[in-house]
Amino acid sequence: MRSETSSNSGLDSSSSLYTIKLLQVLEVTNKEYGNFTQALAKASNDPSWRLSPLLPVVDRLGSGVPVAPALDGPPAYDSNHNDAIYQGHRKEVEPLTVTVDQLPAKVDQKHQQRRPSEFAKLLILMKRSNIQLYRDWTVTHLKLFVHIVCAIVIGLLFGDSGINATKSISNLASFLVHILYLWYTTLMPGVLKYPYEMNILKKESFNRWYKIRTYFIASMLTSLPVQIFFSIVYASIVYAMTYQPCVLERYLMFTAVLVLNTIVADGFGLFLGTFLNEINGTFIGAIMTCFMFVFCGFLIMFSHMSDAMRGISYLSSHRYSFEALVLTAYDDSRSDLVCPKDEMYCHYVKANTILRELGVVSGNYLFNVVTLVVHFVAIKVVGFWTLKRKLRIG
Repeated sequence: MRSETSSNSGLDSSSSLYTIKLLQVLEVTNKEYGNFTQALAKASNDPSWRLSPLLPVVDRLGSGVPVAPALDGPPAYDSNHNDAIYQGHRKEVEPLTVTVDQLPAKVDQKHQQRRPSEFAKLLILMKRSNIQLYRDWTVTHLKLFVHIVCAIVIGLLFGDSGINATKSISNLASFLVHILYLWYTTLMPGVLKYPYEMNILKKESFNRWYKIRTYFIASMLTSLPVQIFFSIVYASIVYAMTYQPCVLERYLMFTAVLVLNTIVADGFGLFLGTFLNEINGTFIGAIMTCFMFVFCGFLIMFSHMSDAMRGISYLSSHRYSFEALVLTAYDDSRSDLVCPKDEMYCHYVKANTILRELGVVSGNYLFNVVTLVVHFVAIKVVGFWTLKRKLRIG
């Protein structure tokens, strides 16, 4: 090997020996140039037997450069070094005449890899998201446990308010509790999730591993079934424990409203998480929840609001969720509620009385459900736009 350092330092010999040893270690695995394990072991114990077994290796590599044996001192090194330089200058170098077409290579068309489609990337991202959900026990296992416990506590708290005419106001309050609980427990994880994943998403999207819409769809298709399942579990428990009407159609209507309320909250969490940081998103999310809660139509009835405030209430998704739950329980000519025998008078025995005092229009359930679906689609579109905007700015 040619020297580029001082002839008295001996660094070339040491560097060459070290380089060849590294090559041997790499070659031992595939046995391309033989088994060098014994050679390495003997070289480490016998200093005089260091480079002699390596000569066939260098010849096989076709370097054409003489390899010096072990050196006894600077004079011997200097002499061998000068001879190598002299012989190298006298040797004529033949130019390469082999073209690329003449190289012995062929392409295996059968096993040639193609660029994966966006659908394949979508499946991979969904699989990764499912693994993350399974490993993050706070999002799945703990949340399911909390939903069950809270549903049981709320059911015990409100008791038979679904059929007791003296507890009709409490039953309406329980609807607000359901809406607020599912909304808040779905909104906050979304606010905290996307800022946490933003750095990874920036790198992967910058490297063009996938498109933003592919990630967005995969995240939505993975999270929505989980949110829907949790909502159904919660709704089933509270519906049974609060003695709501034992009618399958009303149960399905009740569950559908809570499911829509949950996925709309998930969309708001996406929007706040991609538009703001964790601290501001948590604060703004809590403020928005309070305002929508006020305009739902129970704390202050629509008939008591001014025209301007009543118009603002149409922007609150809680309004439509609350109206839909009220219509689920008291619309469609529901039979009279039960008035306890120890009560002389029950004002809300007739279901129409509740609808009239709340200002809820009978037969308006489908309109509220469609409006919730529109809110869900709109907030998802806005969330996708804010996500692309944040990645573009980043």
